[in-house]
Amino acid sequence: MKAKAHAVTAALLAAALAFELYLGRRDEDAALAAQLIGPAERVPGAGFPAFRSSRSAVLYFERPGLQGPIRGALVVEGDRVAQVLVLRSVEGPDGRALHAPGFLAAFRGRPARAPIAVDAVSGASISSRALADAVNERLRWWTDLAK
Repeated sequence: MKAKAHAVTAALLAAALAFELYLGRRDEDAALAAQLIGPAERVPGAGFPAFRSSRSAVLYFERPGLQGPIRGALVVEGDRVAQVLVLRSVEGPDGRALHAPGFLAAFRGRPARAPIAVDAVSGASISSRALADAVNERLRWWTDLAK
């Protein structure tokens, strides 16, 4: 009986922790979106978090990389990609391969519609493709939403 009570307690604690982490991330996502595009509303039914203002949007994504999850945000202004941010990644020998000069900048100014093709980071081509695929997936979703 004690073992069952301990198991239930452990399960409840795990659920509470997961819920707390989820709510914490939601708050962080909203705060970052507000920093990037100003006051914004959450877009319902987005899968991953998404926020929009009158002319801009922040579309979060997460995709498995070769060495771990890649979490980022795509900022759209009007009909252009304003920027792509890598929020979490451990890709490459130093864990910063997707922050290579020029890689994220290659998305800037591009039309906000898929597909966007960019050159991969040397030594992190699988991870680069994973990030580009995530960006294109979010752009497809955003384009479909606008229809």
